[in-house]
Amino acid sequence: MFVRKEFADKYPEVTQIVANAYVKAAYWQAQEENRNEVIRFATLLGTPENVVLRDYEGDADSWKDRFSPLFDPLTIEHYRDAAEFTRAQNLIGKTVDINGLIDTRFLDAALKELHLENYWVPRIK
Repeated sequence: MFVRKEFADKYPEVTQIVANAYVKAAYWQAQEENRNEVIRFATLLGTPENVVLRDYEGDADSWKDRFSPLFDPLTIEHYRDAAEFTRAQNLIGKTVDINGLIDTRFLDAALKELHLENYWVPRIK
């Protein structure tokens, strides 16, 4: 979930409601019994089911972990690589400090409120 710092600071209650909804949705998607429905949703904009299935099957993460909302080391590395690539391609003018952009307070509160603090395990390199 992405939010402007100014918005989150001005409207923390609204930001928390959205974070909670995001984590609830991630939890629902991560349930094996919802796999077929998740795949059906993924085809609603016209992507053929066989393409969706191929994408899901080609992922090394488990079904549960593919929907993890955690800012684990692999997720942070992904964003760092993306920022470095966009800088190297001159798509952005300066180096981006990814660690300075990540604020987990709303995610942490949502996980705690929903009793999901230990549901997802952070992926490591």
